[in-house]
Amino acid sequence: MSVLGCGNSNQKHPESEATSPIDVKLVDDSVTPADQALSDEQRSHLWDVEHLGFVIERTVFPLLKQGMNSGDFSAWELATNKTCVVVPVETIQPISHLQNQVSQTSSNRPDIHSDSIPLMRWLEQLRSHFDPTANHCRSSIGLVRLIPTERDELAGSFNSVWRMRIAGTKDSKPVELETEFALTLSNVSEDVGTAADWIQGVSVINQRVISSQQSLFEDWTARSGLVSEGRRDNWNEVAFKPNTGGVYVTDYDEDGHLDVFIDDLDDGNRLYRGTGQGTFVESTLKAGIVRSEDPPLWALSCWADFDGDGDDDLITEDQLYENLGNGTFKEITDHTNLPLTPAAGYAIGDYNCDGRIDLYVCHTSAYRAGQEQKSRVKWIDDGLGIDNVLLRNDGDWQFTDVTAETKTGGNGSSCFSAVWINANGDRWPDLFAINEFGRNSLLLNQKGETFLESDVDPVFGGFSMGVSAGDYDNDGLTDLYVANMYSKAGNRILANVDTSEYPQELFDKINEGTKGSKLYRNRGDGTFETISPEDSVAYVGWAYGPTFFDLNNDGWLDIYATAGFKSVKRGEPDG
Repeated sequence: MSVLGCGNSNQKHPESEATSPIDVKLVDDSVTPADQALSDEQRSHLWDVEHLGFVIERTVFPLLKQGMNSGDFSAWELATNKTCVVVPVETIQPISHLQNQVSQTSSNRPDIHSDSIPLMRWLEQLRSHFDPTANHCRSSIGLVRLIPTERDELAGSFNSVWRMRIAGTKDSKPVELETEFALTLSNVSEDVGTAADWIQGVSVINQRVISSQQSLFEDWTARSGLVSEGRRDNWNEVAFKPNTGGVYVTDYDEDGHLDVFIDDLDDGNRLYRGTGQGTFVESTLKAGIVRSEDPPLWALSCWADFDGDGDDDLITEDQLYENLGNGTFKEITDHTNLPLTPAAGYAIGDYNCDGRIDLYVCHTSAYRAGQEQKSRVKWIDDGLGIDNVLLRNDGDWQFTDVTAETKTGGNGSSCFSAVWINANGDRWPDLFAINEFGRNSLLLNQKGETFLESDVDPVFGGFSMGVSAGDYDNDGLTDLYVANMYSKAGNRILANVDTSEYPQELFDKINEGTKGSKLYRNRGDGTFETISPEDSVAYVGWAYGPTFFDLNNDGWLDIYATAGFKSVKRGEPDG
């Protein structure tokens, strides 16, 4: 959910199939143009290279991670040619210390200098950032690139890129290290897990170490009062449902303490009043919120002051509650014409500056009985054919659908979320709506009458599944962080595609589908600068629902980025 008012600076669609609580008409009009299909030879080549990548991931990386955790580098030594050295090739980022939860950057440089050093010595230096015992060090290694030196010679040498992350403690203080490095491999065979001398050379692309005097968070779940054993856990269910509920925060009783509303497909709705002591007390029934005995058909809620009396009212699924200002609510669903239908997200803001909060409703599937939607969509430049909806608040709980006249439907995209921002400095709320299958939409407000569609990304910038707005560089302008899919496998495959078989513009769009999340800096004139993903803001995985917030109270916004859709097993996220 987002809020802004005037004065504020080819694949199936799993969500629609798995969660739609209404009867819809599915239409299949998907066609793959012949010039967009890979030849059999291309597909075979990509599959053969990717198979070798799987062999490395399954037989080599577990041994190397175990060695890094324990400090026993015998597996690394076996795989490495005795003449192999490590050299820097690009920027080495300075060590960042989070001292007492205050971010500081020192002038110290990490362990790789202008002179090359043996690989074993470099690994020892990396491991020295952590306590020596294995339970104080956890590592992961990702295969980012695997490219045969000669395209059609898979029995020959390869160029590769690996990304290693190590997390643990040093003197009981948390430390994280991340490094990306390029490798020259003499060959990659089926028995590479036991082969010797196949790593020929290593070049460090980037490296950073982050440490803190103490953990930035403490697990408070059991003591919080927010626990409910009835909430849905897809790992324990036969039927997978991607959208199972959400968490919504406000101070509903205006006592100065934040309160929490949680909706869930199995557990229903619960309201928790904040005590100000880091704990919460369930107040659902006391506050007048009805808990149905039947599970909700969908899960989506929203806090907003729709009647303009200074306290937040509540939409939850197909019910609307008025906040009475005394810590209780009154259901007024029958008093409103607000269409409370299945949706994916809400964004609230006063788009026409009349002093009343309006509602933008995001859709990823059909939301009315009999409505048509595509059963299959092209995975680029497409959508479901279902528009988002802008509802103008006319007062007294009455709303008017102004989507058509304002041109804010989003071109039939599949939209998980949207945010209101002031993109061009004219103080009229603009709208940024994401698209899961195509280009995102920046809609520039024309003084509350209509919106003009624009772009934030010069290449494509679509395939998005979440967005957050905030001024990350403190220049007074609202920036955007957009959650996209980052895939190591996707990057490996695309790096081996013969790009001459595609028009360059088309391949540039295809390439966007695996590059990960993006940070856009607002220039103040309705245009945005794409910030280079040299930092780790892009490498989130299958990203959803990010948010800006000030983690360490230093006055600079940080990013919390979630990831994962349907992982292979618990604890091992996709991406």
